[in-house]
Amino acid sequence: MHVNVENDDELVCPTCGQEPCLAASLPTPAGHTSVILCPRCNANSPAADTVTPLLAWFALHEAAIDQNLDELAALVRRWLEEVSRPSVPDAALRAALRQWERRAVSLDGSQRA
Repeated sequence: MHVNVENDDELVCPTCGQEPCLAASLPTPAGHTSVILCPRCNANSPAADTVTPLLAWFALHEAAIDQNLDELAALVRRWLEEVSRPSVPDAALRAALRQWERRAVSLDGSQRA
């Protein structure tokens, strides 16, 4: 998987307008999608075990240099693994299950509880 990670002074978070720590472009079946690590918007992320250490790294380090690059790379890799997992919102999942159940009922003619 080819991932493009960047830290550009001109990047802004599309949600809050704050400067993000970094952005990444991830491949998807339809092309690419962008993900942004924003200190404001991602501070209370459900993926806290990967986001919190990465946000802490950016709070403690002014720049990526040879001495801390391996640590940063490991944190970014963990974050990208988390954000690249497909997720289905609960409401969408429930709707898909209801639709599947209706199809199953109509196929065999019986009613399911």
